[in-house]
Amino acid sequence: MEKQGNLKERTTLSSDIVTRHRASPFIKRLSTAEIIASNHQESPQLAVWREYAQEAIHSSVYAVLRKYIRHFGFPIDPLVHQSPIYGVVMAKGQKPALKDYPEGLVLQNPSGLVLEIGLQIGGEIPVLTIPNRKDFESVVQALAYKHQPVDIPNSMGACLLKGINNWDRIDRLKHAWTLAHPTGDWTRYFLHNVRPFPELYQDHWMIISDHPYSGIPADRMGLGQDDWLRRSRKIRLVHEAVHLFCLKHLGGMNIHLQDELMADFLGMIAGLGRYDAQAGLLWLGLEKFPAYRSGGRMENYVGGISPTSKAFSVLAEWVYEAVHHLESFSEAIGHPQEMNSQICAILALSEESLESLANPYSQQRLTQRFYELKSEL
Repeated sequence: MEKQGNLKERTTLSSDIVTRHRASPFIKRLSTAEIIASNHQESPQLAVWREYAQEAIHSSVYAVLRKYIRHFGFPIDPLVHQSPIYGVVMAKGQKPALKDYPEGLVLQNPSGLVLEIGLQIGGEIPVLTIPNRKDFESVVQALAYKHQPVDIPNSMGACLLKGINNWDRIDRLKHAWTLAHPTGDWTRYFLHNVRPFPELYQDHWMIISDHPYSGIPADRMGLGQDDWLRRSRKIRLVHEAVHLFCLKHLGGMNIHLQDELMADFLGMIAGLGRYDAQAGLLWLGLEKFPAYRSGGRMENYVGGISPTSKAFSVLAEWVYEAVHHLESFSEAIGHPQEMNSQICAILALSEESLESLANPYSQQRLTQRFYELKSEL
């Protein structure tokens, strides 16, 4: 019999998850025109990442990342954080000695990595494409989970990394400052003039796999294998770019079903040409609603509540209704491909909650709001 304390805790968790989806998690701080203008401003990280991409042409992407990004100097190992060198490298920026971990982050196909700077709805951002599934998981574990061998869901094929300390950028700042101030106190300068401004030393970048989107086979999408893989990559790029846009302009990105519906909305339009409700349900594991397919993406965004719980059923019903309204919204606004129209669509969606998207009148509200936002440009 389950202990009363545990049961109460799980009931409270389930209730909290549903409550979170009754309100929009986003905050719009700028006008639409200001958001579009700021979206074209170049991030301080891009100059150095363009150098990385250029250097990789003459060596390899893996070699460049191993050289400059400290995370690539350590293996995936549950005990690696206990190593004294790990702390001083990752937290203090000391360059690791080759003798400590000579192989670094071990990949099965390091030559397959591709690095490019991609322009998406969230602005320009470094994109690392990793064709080998095991390598994709290893890089995600290294950068997002501190080199711990956590399970990466098969339905996860991309990752937006945010706020990753780039010690190479800090080294460059330190070098330039000490040349100009040979007797100055760099530590003091860093604490007061660099550390408060994370855009000077922290990076955002995307990791993209070359596998079917949401782990869905090509035949389930009615497409050929190569065609589906090509479309999957485009969907992922736009999907993660929506998360980046929310991070930059709407107060953050969240592990939240509404975030995923918004990102899938533009991703699907980019990859398939329109938003299709059946595909949206398939990607989340609800293609046989009210039944849920174990391993679907929906379970990744509900805080660990059981798919058999009442709270999960409530959220699943909202998602089911919402994706059908999103299909109508896509049709009403012409399946937007142009960036300013995409931004207006996301801004309109961000004003809704998952619960309100499930409302029968949401399509009319969204369409009206979309054209109001367009008129602000």
